[in-house]
Amino acid sequence: MTVITSHGQNGGRRQRRLYPRKGYKIRLFIRGKLVHDAGVQMEDELRAKEEVREQLSAAEKRGIQLNGELEELRTQLEMSERSRKSAESEMNEAADRVSELLAANASLTSARRKLEADMHSLQVRQPSLAPA
Repeated sequence: MTVITSHGQNGGRRQRRLYPRKGYKIRLFIRGKLVHDAGVQMEDELRAKEEVREQLSAAEKRGIQLNGELEELRTQLEMSERSRKSAESEMNEAADRVSELLAANASLTSARRKLEADMHSLQVRQPSLAPA
């Protein structure tokens, strides 16, 4: 911060740098009026800056945490997709096996009926073959 006074060298103007020390407040007066309290303003700005840093740090930690959770959820999703595909494959294989067994059952039922019909016709021709 630079304060220009109207006394002294340099054509009646002199510049002096003021650096606030810890715990001191600098008051800037122009024409006898207090313009602002620089120390209080600086403390407020430092406090606000520190709060923003803390919020940024918390947001970064939350972002890292959410990224970890996202990767974990992606892994779980991939595992569930693999399980779903495996279950679908097993279901399709079971459906195919059921179809094969139904076809075999139908074929055997047809063969049994044919044999029963042949047996009946033989019994009609040869009564001695009839069951006692």
